[in-house]
Amino acid sequence: MHKTYCIFTTLFAPHVGGQEQFTEHIGCALARRGNTVVIVTCRIDDESPDVETIYPPETDADSIGNVVGEVIVVRVESKRALGGRYPIPKKQALSRALESLKASAIDQVIINARFYELSIAGARFAEEIGQRPIIIDHGSAHLTLGNAALDTGVRAIEHAQTKRILSVPSDYYGVSEKSCAWLEHFGITSKGIIPNAIDADAFVAAANDAHFREALGIPSDHVLVSFCGRLCPEKGITELLEAAGRLVDRTDIHFTLAGDGPLREAVEAAGLDRVHALGALTPGDVAALLLESDIFCLPTRSEGFSTALLEAAACTVCPIITDVGGARELIPTDQYGIILENADPDTIASAILKLADDSHLRRTCAGNIARRVRENHSWVETARLLEQAATLASQA
Repeated sequence: MHKTYCIFTTLFAPHVGGQEQFTEHIGCALARRGNTVVIVTCRIDDESPDVETIYPPETDADSIGNVVGEVIVVRVESKRALGGRYPIPKKQALSRALESLKASAIDQVIINARFYELSIAGARFAEEIGQRPIIIDHGSAHLTLGNAALDTGVRAIEHAQTKRILSVPSDYYGVSEKSCAWLEHFGITSKGIIPNAIDADAFVAAANDAHFREALGIPSDHVLVSFCGRLCPEKGITELLEAAGRLVDRTDIHFTLAGDGPLREAVEAAGLDRVHALGALTPGDVAALLLESDIFCLPTRSEGFSTALLEAAACTVCPIITDVGGARELIPTDQYGIILENADPDTIASAILKLADDSHLRRTCAGNIARRVRENHSWVETARLLEQAATLASQA
């Protein structure tokens, strides 16, 4: 049965990140199931249109005979706090957007994250139209900016914002078991998991013809360790660089760091042999890089359910990751990859050495996790779970 879903998500394209990709993919998955999805987000640039239809794509609209749903993005003019990482919608622009939404027959309001101004506005909007919103948590720890004083302030803001949104009766879910456990830190009991996912075969098929090993002079029999993500403190970039420094004598181990962020200059200035800063890559580039990689390393401090980990698994790459987010859902044993005890550089270096020196274990883990992501983490299943959550919310 057709429904209209309204998803409030502070961060969305052109901003790049896991939450942004989750919103786009779950929106499209719901549309493919015959629903209309309206994504309300903050404007963080001067080029993106106020309103646009992102599904079905214009080029495919006439050729996909069974498409009956669509995904519409509504961008609200916003103040770009923290370099665009914490946008705050302008009151008048937000008011206009919400008033126009009231004219639509919204069946379910969904909100990504608890602690943004847009999230709180979305919860209050749901209450105003007589609905119980679904709030999906994407974290497993407090956001960190790599500065003790700033981090203390960020934690205080998260608690204060969470207290505000808790005034609206809502159903809470996490994208992983860790996310659900993290909600308990705020006195919130989750109703279950609406997991991150990936269209694994489509991601692999979208790889372009880039040849990173050839371009960087990395021999085919050398081990390539790749990182893909935002170059920021919470992703463990500094620790990964230090781990690479400890392996400087291993001339058969190379590192590629794909992504952009506040630590990009530090990465480029590290001056380490066999560490290559690639900058921001397109999804096709990322897939091509991962298909050439032997190990994917993400010593991150906080994830809800890492999209980068799902992409590495799709490309049959053996992972090394800290015990965050959905790591254990994809890596239930040491036959699927390595979950780090901590993000200490020595711990990271030791894990890399273990896999670099055991090609059989590396291939076993890579094959196992590639099968697991295809069997358990599709957008079709996540969309089904979200529709089920919406049914429960409507009955509350």
